Amino acid sequence: MNIDKRFPKKVGFSVKKGFTTKNTGFTSTYTYEYRQYALDREVLAVAKIMYFNKELFDWAVYCTAVPGQNHNDEYIKVTTTGSKVRKDLAILMFPGLPVGKYRR
Repeated sequence: MNIDKRFPKKVGFSVKKGFTTKNTGFTSTYTYEYRQYALDREVLAVAKIMYFNKELFDWAVYCTAVPGQNHNDEYIKVTTTGSKVRKDLAILMFPGLPVGKYRR
């Protein structure tokens, strides 16, 4: 399969507020990075990558139909309403992400 080298495109970054564990007093932060892969104008796949304390924890790819007006505005909807993509297909779309960290 020949995949366009311009994709995936990094499109978003969000930080979930840190939390403090009662026992240790240590503050932990979850951070999310989003990368998109347009399969078609109206079909978008998005990798949601989770970092825990700045280290890659896991990732998953979601895919769904979108209006196709502006993928940079539509990618968040894909991660909340889209279907999870099989691991073997996700690895083809996002080859730079570690295989062993794909979310089950």
